[in-house]
Amino acid sequence: MHSRTRLVFVTLSDLLQRGLGALLLYSGLCKLQQPYDFLSAVYDYALVGPWLGLFIAGILPWLELVVGIALVTGIARLGALLLSSGMMCVFTFAKLSLLWRARGIGCSCFGATQTGEITIVDVCATALLLLLAISALSLHLRHRCASAPSILPE
Repeated sequence: MHSRTRLVFVTLSDLLQRGLGALLLYSGLCKLQQPYDFLSAVYDYALVGPWLGLFIAGILPWLELVVGIALVTGIARLGALLLSSGMMCVFTFAKLSLLWRARGIGCSCFGATQTGEITIVDVCATALLLLLAISALSLHLRHRCASAPSILPE
């Protein structure tokens, strides 16, 4: 791979990682500021029982915060990219489930300040974030493989 092309991939990957990390940081901080409202939102989704809902509401904001910090700082990138892709996949499924079941509740992605019901636009926005997370992971893996020494004899 040419050095200019490699530079473009690395820069694009870094921008995607840092942007996604900043979004996760903001989301986690919003949820940590209003933990009871977030717990109520988890229960409103009606996807899990009360004990698992309590566990999710207690862990998810901290997970978003840690993964966000890892993406912004570049620490443990591969793990952070895998976790962020997994979280975006779950978030997309949860919103799609709400839309399908016509639950008529808000997202609560950034705390209780969000109003209005989840629409197809919200589902598409989250699916776009999933696509961006997977793209950042793919770019990271591509760069990682390109920069690894060859084990085959020449």
